[in-house]
Amino acid sequence: MGDRKAVGVLTHRVTEMAQSAICMAVACVAESTGIFTILAKNTTPGTPSTYLTVNNIAEKGRLQPRYVLEICASLTFSGLISYDMETDKFYLDQAQRTVLNDPSFPLFQGGWFDILPALYQTTPILASATKDLTKLTGVPYEVQSKLGFSTGMDRMNAPGIKRSLVKKWLPQSAPHLVQRMKKGAKVADLGCGQGALALTLAKAFPTTTVDGIDIDKTSIAAANKQKAQQNLNNVTFKCVNMGAIPSHTYDIVFNHDCIHDLADPEGALRAICKSLKKDGTFFSMEPKTTGETLQECYKNTMGSDAAKKNLAFMYGMSTLHCTTVSCAQGGPGLGCATFGPKKYETLATRAGFTNFTLVGSNMLNNFYTMAPKHSSL
Repeated sequence: MGDRKAVGVLTHRVTEMAQSAICMAVACVAESTGIFTILAKNTTPGTPSTYLTVNNIAEKGRLQPRYVLEICASLTFSGLISYDMETDKFYLDQAQRTVLNDPSFPLFQGGWFDILPALYQTTPILASATKDLTKLTGVPYEVQSKLGFSTGMDRMNAPGIKRSLVKKWLPQSAPHLVQRMKKGAKVADLGCGQGALALTLAKAFPTTTVDGIDIDKTSIAAANKQKAQQNLNNVTFKCVNMGAIPSHTYDIVFNHDCIHDLADPEGALRAICKSLKKDGTFFSMEPKTTGETLQECYKNTMGSDAAKKNLAFMYGMSTLHCTTVSCAQGGPGLGCATFGPKKYETLATRAGFTNFTLVGSNMLNNFYTMAPKHSSL
């Protein structure tokens, strides 16, 4: 059996992981049935008269009370909703309503309720790909997207992009690009997803024209819907492969967290390089990493349980999404966990870029600028 203490510690850890996974599954049900929204709209922290009973919630959401009780009890003990024992009623405190039900909050976490079901539903495909010794394959992005992954990523990323891209990230890391877009520029957002970055730029810089480009039809349809809602005329969304973007067209190209997911990252970088005008700039946001090999990551997280948990998460996302969507297209599966500055610079240099520079970062991503050879950047 081995060391009894070690067995006990590991058993406890696995149990904790299972508990968290089950509680998040319940939270996904709460999100999809509208329970968080019902509580956010109808209750006020500190005002018990507004709190809701199980039957109140069930009536407002046209839900089965028996399930509402079990769901709300689980959420209460998870800390995701609040319970008033004196009145036997539920409500959301300020932190809960901000983190779970305010899509404008930069640290809004509601996207996980779309992302996690999509990833779990595709694990059988991933398992089959792992067993396939005839070829390296995986889960196509469009499969995960149709299951809600792209919507979840937009819900997670869009609030921070809308709040910080123009006001903080660009002014602090590449102020010359802000000035260029104020004067009017031709810009592309590659791997635009549901359009948060492209729409943010188009709104902030009305004399600049923006092309949002993505290969996923589901994402482009959602982006066009948001464009219509915002009534913006200086942004266009196109469902095309990055390799097909026109040459010598753009003053600035942006990307957010997608180069490492691609089937042919070097080929895409080569196409991006060619798409830029002589004095053009590629502003790229890619994952912030702890190391660029497993050995580096292991060394750099020794003595820190928090760092180890983050790496477990990064390698997990890499396995369930980043690596597999690349391998599904015959790609190298670079993954997100170790795609750091050295690896990226090597790819970018081979693709024809120069002046590769790490210019800034946020909590999750490094910010890089690079330019075609012979640029004045």
